[in-house]
Amino acid sequence: EERLLELTDKSSSSRSHHDDEDYDDDDDVDDDLENRNVQNFREQLNSLQATHVVDQKRLQGVEDLHKGFIAQIEVLRRRVNDLEEKQEDIMVKRDECQDFLVAAAEFT
Repeated sequence: EERLLELTDKSSSSRSHHDDEDYDDDDDVDDDLENRNVQNFREQLNSLQATHVVDQKRLQGVEDLHKGFIAQIEVLRRRVNDLEEKQEDIMVKRDECQDFLVAAAEFT
């Protein structure tokens, strides 16, 4: 943007300089070249800004997906913890049942 402003300022000052009657064809060629350069820089800037907007939208989509993945991972982590607790509880009850069956067999 600074380069664009600099070229625009140069273009403006060179135009006011051309108000004198002493300018020649070389100055016109230089002005045309500068004007084309300024136009090219503006087009590039506009293109980059448009690309930036698209990239920001895509990045936001990726970030949203990432947040969804993190949320699902947390849900699954909690579910695994719950299942592990239930497994431990079942193992304890199984051992109690085995102890009961052994005691019942000895009693009879």
